[in-house]
Amino acid sequence: MEELRSKREESLEDKGEGANPTEGDAIFENASLFLQDALVSREMNDAIKSGDSGRVVLVLKIWALSFRGNGRTKYTFEMLHLIHNLTSVWPEEIRYVGPLLHALEKELIYSWRKIVLNNWLLNPSGLPNRFVEMDLVQEHLNFRVEVHNFIFTWTLINHPLGFLQSTRLECIMGVARDHFTMCCHTWRPSESFQRQTGW
Repeated sequence: MEELRSKREESLEDKGEGANPTEGDAIFENASLFLQDALVSREMNDAIKSGDSGRVVLVLKIWALSFRGNGRTKYTFEMLHLIHNLTSVWPEEIRYVGPLLHALEKELIYSWRKIVLNNWLLNPSGLPNRFVEMDLVQEHLNFRVEVHNFIFTWTLINHPLGFLQSTRLECIMGVARDHFTMCCHTWRPSESFQRQTGW
């Protein structure tokens, strides 16, 4: 790739502005760069679908550099902030002793890193390779609440006695309860992070 680019640049050095290069292949160079970026995007898609948080973090490291190279500094900052927290800030182990624990437990030990990495992907269906991001699950819940709210409002407008069946808050709470019950029955945390990265 570098060889093709350098040949193309050398062929343009002696010529004036607007001249065509006689060596190198700009189309092949651009196609190769596109395939390189597309493979990274495909790796991210496959890592999310399989629920592998370790691979997601590795792709985020690559993307942080790519976004910086493209001048997208806000995305770069957010990705580097997350990676820094995962590697340096969030403690490996937190011990909790207090009144909130069950009587049989003397202390609770958990890792903030594992909590984040095991809970940012969710498999709502329970089927293999069907993990999605938690923010997408939240968007689906918001949509269901809006649809039920619309149906409830329509019922009140068209049926004067419809309000006797339930209140709006009970309707929305029922939708959220049903949604999270469905997610809890099929929830499988992404435990492959430790296997991939050794954390």
